[in-house]
Amino acid sequence: MRENYSGNSGFEYDFKLFEHIKNNSSVGIIISHIYIKFIKERKALVKSRIPNCTIISIADNNYLDKESIVEVRKGRVDDG
Repeated sequence: MRENYSGNSGFEYDFKLFEHIKNNSSVGIIISHIYIKFIKERKALVKSRIPNCTIISIADNNYLDKESIVEVRKGRVDDG
């Protein structure tokens, strides 16, 4: 985790919440299913709460089995 995340994106509150959970509980992994808007959705003013990605926040790398991580697909997100 980044130690000094700041900015005006609003995500700094998520970071503070995850840090609070990590420091005040025995939770080691937080999994969140969220909707991320890309430029196309922002321009179309799409409002959705149906998740299109999964974010995993891990407090300690020892929770990971690095040998089991596999790249399924490689590519780039288009601007459009």
